Amino acid sequence: MKFIRGIPMEIMLAIDERTNYALKISKRIGSTISSILKSLKELIEQGYLIRKESGRIVYLELTKKGNRARDALLILKGLDHE
Repeated sequence: MKFIRGIPMEIMLAIDERTNYALKISKRIGSTISSILKSLKELIEQGYLIRKESGRIVYLELTKKGNRARDALLILKGLDHE
């Protein structure tokens, strides 16, 4: 497993039920949509996210692997604040 850092890490930490598509993620973390799309493609290919289409909107959802990675990132982020 590659270590998740940079924009992919921010994406993993930003995704939730209300922030689950590219434009919203881009606005939440303050990155360009092109950077977000590139990172999303990598996270999908690595099995951390899946795409779910509803009409023209593509929603993103964490996989089991993605949830485990997100939980680990949250723990590491918490250790950084101690």
